[in-house]
Formats: sequence, C-alpha cells, structure tokens
Amino acid sequence: MERILPIPGVEGEKVQLATKAIAHPEQLGQNIVILGGGSIGCEIGLELAENGKNVTILELTDTLAANANSLYREALRQKFLLHENLHSLLKCGCSRIEEDVVIYKNESGGEEKQLPYDQLILSTGLVAQRQLVESFYGICRDTVAIGGDCVSPSNIMNANFEGYTAALNI
Repeated sequence: MERILPIPGVEGEKVQLATKAIAHPEQLGQNIVILGGGSIGCEIGLELAENGKNVTILELTDTLAANANSLYREALRQKFLLHENLHSLLKCGCSRIEEDVVIYKNESGGEEKQLPYDQLILSTGLVAQRQLVESFYGICRDTVAIGGDCVSPSNIMNANFEGYTAALNI
C-alpha cells in the first residue's frame, strides 16, 4: 500500500498515486511533478521523460534512489543526463499542494518556491499491509512464512532472498 503523507492539498484532483500513474500514463498532462525520488519515483520520471513529458522530481534527501545500490544510482544518473526534460530538486520538502503549483522549501529554509504542474505524482514510499498478512494465519496447518513487502517494502533482490530463505526452512 502506498504511503500518503499529510501534506495540505494532497487530496487534490490533479494528484495521483504512483501506482495509478504507472497504470494510466495516458491520463497525465505534459508537466509532471513527482514527490519522492526513491527508485519508483525515479523510474516513473525517467519513463515519462523518455515519452516526452516535462518532469521534475522533488526529493527530501540529498540522494536520488537512496534505497538502491551504487551501480543502479550511477546508471540512473547517466540516464537522467540524457534528458533535458527531466530535473530533480534535492533536499527539498513539499510545504503544500495547490491547484496548479507545488509549494516547497529547500533544506536551508528560506523562502518558499513554486513549481507549476499539470499532474502531481505521489511516490512517497510504501507500507506493509500487516492486517492483510495476518488474516492468512490459521488458514492452513503449517506456518505461514512472511517475506518481501509483507514485512517491509524493499526491493526485488531482498524479496527473492527472503523467499529463498523461507523455502529452505520448509
């Protein structure tokens, strides 16, 4: 399940969750702002830029795709450089979302800045659905093994390892 941060204006009509944006890119406008520069936000931004959209990624930390390994981040950086229509603003936090602009500040504070958009994509992380997972307990006689995003959202490499480890213990 996607994490929705308590940002004023997050319920706006032009705000979409990352999963919906991936499933329905035809519903997006030309100028896209993505809140969140993790792997998902970066991949969406890159795909949209490759398809001619103007994309700006707002990331709170100083690193894009901080959850990924260094080889991936370097490849991502090189791909970003190929697209003049793809930008990132690091160390920037969203203060609020208005109808056509995102209001943000950089890490050092200062005055608020505006970033216009046609569509805003929320890519602010995932959360495990523990209640759903726990609803499977007791269905069968054997123990249910929990792994991957059911424990904590991560990446495919970790999910494969957890699945492999669980299979070894059967």
